[in-house]
Amino acid sequence: TVPTHAVKRVLREHDFSGAIAVVPNAVNIVHFHPGIDGTHVRQKLGVLRGQKMVLIAGRLSFEKNVDILLKAAAGMKEKPVLVITGEGPARKPLELQAKKLGLRDTHFTGFVSENELLHYYAACDVLATASTFETQCLSLIEAMSCGKICVGANALAIPETVSEGENGFLFQAGDAHAAREALEKALHLPPWKYAQLSKQARATAMHYSTEKAVGELLKAYELVL
Repeated sequence: TVPTHAVKRVLREHDFSGAIAVVPNAVNIVHFHPGIDGTHVRQKLGVLRGQKMVLIAGRLSFEKNVDILLKAAAGMKEKPVLVITGEGPARKPLELQAKKLGLRDTHFTGFVSENELLHYYAACDVLATASTFETQCLSLIEAMSCGKICVGANALAIPETVSEGENGFLFQAGDAHAAREALEKALHLPPWKYAQLSKQARATAMHYSTEKAVGELLKAYELVL
């Protein structure tokens, strides 16, 4: 079993000839939902009314390419508040890079529990990732389950979740200029359009419910039996 069709393709490219069932990892769509209030997170971080907030969630490893998103934000005329959760070996270099780029409104929160992360999703306007090695990217689906639109690199499994102009925006992997353009599109949507994409984001997340994931797993067992 593999979580996405992208991983299935990788296995085929490496000459794996056995049966492969796509069984996505489930997201708790009851826990992660659009009705959560993120006000206290915005207040804690000092995000002002009307300011745009971009969330980058997950382990801070170098493969996540968070530096691309920092460069993208630095090139924006109206710089959003960047909130970067998680720990990892890339944290200190990223903190130094943010300072060099003059990104004063950037917050490195450290590890955030799942229960608290829920409120960070609710507080943000957009979740972004520049990672090129995601085999599914649960943070994208969790954010979408909360009704948030997402911006992601067009690499590996990300385009299976993010549909251009429908629930978010994609950019060429490793391209900070393209990432900036995608973020600007997401952050400057008119309210009615944002609401439309938000609704579609939630609908996308519904495909990753526990019930659907278990159903696919049962199909895989039935195939074997």
